[in-house]
Amino acid sequence: MSCPSIIGLSSEIGRGHPSYLDSVWTLLERGFPDPASRLSYWKAHDRSVRTSRLAWSAVASVYWIGGRGGTTTRLYNILRRRRGVPSRGGLAVGLLGKDVRAALRGFEGICLVAHPILAQIASTVSRTWFIHGEIAAPEECAVSG
Repeated sequence: MSCPSIIGLSSEIGRGHPSYLDSVWTLLERGFPDPASRLSYWKAHDRSVRTSRLAWSAVASVYWIGGRGGTTTRLYNILRRRRGVPSRGGLAVGLLGKDVRAALRGFEGICLVAHPILAQIASTVSRTWFIHGEIAAPEECAVSG
């Protein structure tokens, strides 16, 4: 089996992030020559083991709790604001990314992600494209860095 040209890497967390990737992935599958051999869709949780897998489950729970409304959402929003400027590392990103980085190491294609945490993780070991969908975005848009 040949190495894929594009790996779609999903966090399966967040409000809109999974659907951003899923929408683009559907178009890729329709228009890409021989999609079964050149495209590969991964879930970060499934590419992780032990502590990293537990960390992905914990993050998914925090997102779910944050979307419940009321006091839990207010606490979630306070935690998000305190996070500060995104960085390349930190304990949480290191823990979440350990196994994902190992799985991507040596991959020469494009890693397509739709969550900023995955962009931080994947961009340290592979060529990474980050998708962020908004109603006001043009049909095609690329921002380097």
